[in-house]
Amino acid sequence: MAYILVLEDDPDIRKIVVAYLRSAGHEVADSGNGYVGCRLMDARMPDLLIADLALPAQDGLQIIFLAHGRTPRPKILAMSGGPDLEVAKELGADELLEKPFKRAQLLAAVERLLNSAS
Repeated sequence: MAYILVLEDDPDIRKIVVAYLRSAGHEVADSGNGYVGCRLMDARMPDLLIADLALPAQDGLQIIFLAHGRTPRPKILAMSGGPDLEVAKELGADELLEKPFKRAQLLAAVERLLNSAS
């Protein structure tokens, strides 16, 4: 399956997202801090980046912008409960997921992105 990096500052949400992805057979790395997330991307580029927009140390919009310019470029799923999702799309997010979301919505978005052409 795919290698997915999850960046989410809320530990409860992060734990749930990671569990959903692992149950679907994916390899997952995660962090609640944007700076650490960037270091994780430097160490190993994910197939898919799932980024919350509200992160400490470096916000999700900055991370999406940086990831969009990388080679190879990961697919990017932005998630938020706030109003900035459309900005994330403009900065390079491939798909948007509004919080709160259900397991099926998350996994469907992940599969669409992983199965889409580059």
